[in-house]
Amino acid sequence: FLHSLISAKGLSNSFRDLVKRMRGLEKEQIVLRGLASKEAMNRDYIMRKEYVEEVQGELQGKADKHAKKIGVVESVATNVQIIIADHRKQLKALQKFDETSEERMDGFVQELDRVDKQDCSQHEAVLHLLQEAEERSLKRDGINWEEFGK
Repeated sequence: FLHSLISAKGLSNSFRDLVKRMRGLEKEQIVLRGLASKEAMNRDYIMRKEYVEEVQGELQGKADKHAKKIGVVESVATNVQIIIADHRKQLKALQKFDETSEERMDGFVQELDRVDKQDCSQHEAVLHLLQEAEERSLKRDGINWEEFGK
């Protein structure tokens, strides 16, 4: 490589390559300076003061709205929990009422069975007394009971 620099042709070729590279670097530097200019910075970037005023202000507004919505949701959740607790109390009361109703119903069924048996026995006794009264009446009138029944 050093040997080629000693000749004028090699030196000229190396210098031409170097110039190409420098021109490419100059073009890139112009582009980068355009990106770093004050106008480009104002156009593409937000200054800290503007950021605080605009972006953080907007975010704070959104955060406040969300906080209000969360407050409403928490309030509704509290009300729902109160309603659920009330429903649980009502359910327990209804279960207790159901149990006592079952017990009372069993008592009523037993009482109805007792009254039904008593009524049946009294009914049989009344039928028996009616039959005896009818037989006495037929005997008094001189009618034979067996013939009367046929």
